Amino acid sequence: MESRQEEMISIIMPVFNSENTVGRTISSILNQSMQNFELIIVDDGSTDGTAGVCARFESEKIVCCRQENAGPAAARNTGLAMARGSLICFVDADDTVREDYLQVLSDCIEGADLAVCAYNEVTDDIIPAADIPESPWTAETPETPEAPDTAKTAETPQAPDTAKTAVMPQAYCRTETADSLMERILHDDTIGGFLWNKLFRKSLIDRGGMAFSKNIFVGEDLLFVEQYLAGCRTVRITDQKLYNYYTSGDSISSAMNEKTLTLLRALEKISGLSDRPSFVKAAALRYIRQFLSFAAYFPDRQCPPGRLSSFLKNTGLTRKEVFAGLTKNYKIKYVLYNTNRSLYRKIMSFRKKAE
Repeated sequence: MESRQEEMISIIMPVFNSENTVGRTISSILNQSMQNFELIIVDDGSTDGTAGVCARFESEKIVCCRQENAGPAAARNTGLAMARGSLICFVDADDTVREDYLQVLSDCIEGADLAVCAYNEVTDDIIPAADIPESPWTAETPETPEAPDTAKTAETPQAPDTAKTAVMPQAYCRTETADSLMERILHDDTIGGFLWNKLFRKSLIDRGGMAFSKNIFVGEDLLFVEQYLAGCRTVRITDQKLYNYYTSGDSISSAMNEKTLTLLRALEKISGLSDRPSFVKAAALRYIRQFLSFAAYFPDRQCPPGRLSSFLKNTGLTRKEVFAGLTKNYKIKYVLYNTNRSLYRKIMSFRKKAE
């Protein structure tokens, strides 16, 4: 295979009170088959032993900085300002990556504006073996990652075997337009608005003057991805599951508080990124689904019905158009919410308890 000049990748990782997981995350990054990268760790005011765990890794590839607690959006902005690479990716401090994560995404983005990979959703430190596909593009099949041994998180990893690095044939990445992906990630969680399964070009981030919104606490990643795609043309996607996303009951995605409502603000901003009719409709349907979910748990003063009406009015879509696009389940919710909000909340609360 022909070799090519690899572009440097800046990996941005915000950390906050992650002493129990950040060690395994750093280990998986330092063990990458591709070694042309820097790892920027932004400690967002941790009060536990996170800084000590990070300090145990003696590597010239790691750049650490600490700031007063300001949230993940501000931490990512700090990382972007420090980044020296022409390519940018983001990793969360409680996840891990496959050893060819950087190599595959780097090969995939060649000739494109964004690269995307698939991911494993991991529970209880177990990665389902069936979800780790064999690689069709290397002479050797990569080993299936083992469930991490948390007792080893503080160890400095061994130098990776760079002899396995190979250039992936472009045939194993499919091409999609940025316009198409903008719509698809609003309803397709296999791609999603996640940051960590994507590789970005820093030049496009800089050109668009992009930054993470500090007043949006949920959905700021989706907004960033959609804003980035609005300035893109071509995306390349691989079905290889290169990222291990760990879920837990105390994650931000499972918490329901007023900060969660800022997702609606993110979706309102997203809806204005394009005037393509298909995108406007996709954004509206995502907004309605999210609003109805929030309306089941928040009172009218926090999730006012007028907010939904105002949003739909701004899209220019008729109620008939909106209703036609909803699934049967959401059609029932939509009608019930507009008919009797009190009854809607009682029924939804009962269903949640039954689950």
